Amino acid sequence: MRIVDRQIAEIRFQTFACPHTIAACSLATERLEGAPVEALLEVSPDALAAALDVPVEKMGRMLVVQDALWKCFVAWENRGLP
Repeated sequence: MRIVDRQIAEIRFQTFACPHTIAACSLATERLEGAPVEALLEVSPDALAAALDVPVEKMGRMLVVQDALWKCFVAWENRGLP
């Protein structure tokens, strides 16, 4: 992820997972480019699942994507701190 002036200039993902997880990562990164960095916290697993027609038994995968995005935000917030 590359942040410029608190905007997400570039975001990428690497995953080895099921097709639903890959699709959710792709959708999330497409939606987040150009958004403020706080948008990382606003990605909803329910919204991802609805947009991709993910079966209910795969909802855990959407939570993994949300968790990864939250961790990106925390890493960005803590950058350069001891």
